[in-house]
Amino acid sequence: MVGHQYMVGQRSDGSIIYQPVVEENIFDNPDWRNYDYQRDLQADSELQSLYPVGTEWLGE
Repeated sequence: MVGHQYMVGQRSDGSIIYQPVVEENIFDNPDWRNYDYQRDLQADSELQSLYPVGTEWLGE
């Protein structure tokens, strides 16, 4: 199919097999969709010492 990537392999009988390349989105699961980054910033003492160095927007 045009515009898709495939992995090409050869079987022991000499035939060639094309398998579509599937890229997994690591953020496409319930753990990441429901992740509250702002809550972690408030709760984690190591992250609280971070200060903006440029034009970051902190949402405050």
